[in-house]
Amino acid sequence: MTTGRRIALFLFLALGLLTAACEPADDDDAANDDDAADDDDSADDDDSVDEDDSADDDDSVDDDDSAWVEPLFLGIPGYLYPGADWPTFEAAAPSIGWFVANPASGPGVAVDLNYSSGIDALRAAGIEVIGYVSTSWGARDAAAVDADVQAWRDLYGVHGIFFDEVAGTDTCLAQHDWYEARADVAREVDPAALRVMNPGTDTCEEYLDFAEVLVLNEQAAADAASWVGPSWLTDHPPDRFARMAHDADAAQMEAFVDASRGRVRYVFVTDDVLPNPWDAMPTYWNDLIDRL
Repeated sequence: MTTGRRIALFLFLALGLLTAACEPADDDDAANDDDAADDDDSADDDDSVDEDDSADDDDSVDDDDSAWVEPLFLGIPGYLYPGADWPTFEAAAPSIGWFVANPASGPGVAVDLNYSSGIDALRAAGIEVIGYVSTSWGARDAAAVDADVQAWRDLYGVHGIFFDEVAGTDTCLAQHDWYEARADVAREVDPAALRVMNPGTDTCEEYLDFAEVLVLNEQAAADAASWVGPSWLTDHPPDRFARMAHDADAAQMEAFVDASRGRVRYVFVTDDVLPNPWDAMPTYWNDLIDRL
């Protein structure tokens, strides 16, 4: 082969190799471009997810915290004889803070088996049952009050006392030591006793030294609508206080419950009337439960 032909053949082979080498390089570049585009897209997606997550976290947490309100519970003066209505109370157990049993304006002198079984059923449902004891605004004989406190524990095994007719603002300072002594007896009889005191109106702040709960308002709903409470009410958590209202129609019931929220923890309201507004179920019982 002549020298010229050799040179021509060499150039032809070299050109072929160069062309083959260039074509894959172009494909690789395109693939790299695609990969880079994919990387960019995924990075954009990540950024948008982060932004959404942070926005959701900020908004949802703030909204939930500001909207949450502590619930109300029923503090029921259950002055109705055990019967068909008591299973209704049992069914509402999560909404009931405490239930006042009252066989005979107090515990009576002997066990009433209907009360015994009714109280046991309420307690089995998770309801705290406390016993009614009259104090006659501090005028009742102290020994008689203390005897009722002991009888509640002996006859029915309850773990708390509802002291009724407690001194209001006119005499609460003078009666302070007398009521503290009665509350101390309740704790001597049962160290775990819940002590609820019911003046039904404003009383001395110092009564919170020996009462876990004060019932500061017990009125007809029309009168209770203007209740303000003592100046020191907001110095204590709502779970130290209760309100009760009677003679309330459905609209007044709703207004009473709404006005109580954040001020007290325990409420009861009924359309039953005097002289004993606590001896029948409210006709709007289910609506009352829903309103809590």
